[in-house]
Amino acid sequence: MLRKTLIALVVAGASLSTVGAAVAADNGPQGSSDDAATVAAATGGEGVQRCNGGKHRRHQALISNVPLTWDETTSQVAIGSISFGVAKGTDLVEVDYNAEARLYGAADEGHWIQIDIYLDGTLMQPNDPVSPTALADDDRGWESNATSVCARVGEGRHTIRAVATLVDFYGTANLTGWLDDWTLELDQYN
Repeated sequence: MLRKTLIALVVAGASLSTVGAAVAADNGPQGSSDDAATVAAATGGEGVQRCNGGKHRRHQALISNVPLTWDETTSQVAIGSISFGVAKGTDLVEVDYNAEARLYGAADEGHWIQIDIYLDGTLMQPNDPVSPTALADDDRGWESNATSVCARVGEGRHTIRAVATLVDFYGTANLTGWLDDWTLELDQYN
């Protein structure tokens, strides 16, 4: 009886080992990073891209608990920037921004605080000029919001820069933006 139990355990272990190797060969349990048709079918939409990195190389963060306020006379303010380097080849960078946000003076819809994150002066994706990342869109109170973007980047020195813009879509409001307890984070993978 003991011998049959040991044989069963060895067979089960070999089976699990084979399944694990198949999953690892397929870039993880969610499938190949190159299988766009599978991704589109699984998510129900086109244009979905994977932003998977390799080995985690570096984490950098800017954190502030000092409120940042500005009005429409300024319109856009710099939140912060992070510089980093890529020694050789390409790295994947993921940038996350989160904050408590409030938009004063927005009595109706059509106004928002827009967050844009740039890599070496180029707007990072996903972002759409028609429906940009908005942190707060009315004057109901404080909100906690976040956005994430990613890109592949080659050798050299690079800079991530985050900016916030007040958008008065109809031009009829007197807006003031407020961001507090915010974090701008960069994770770098190779």
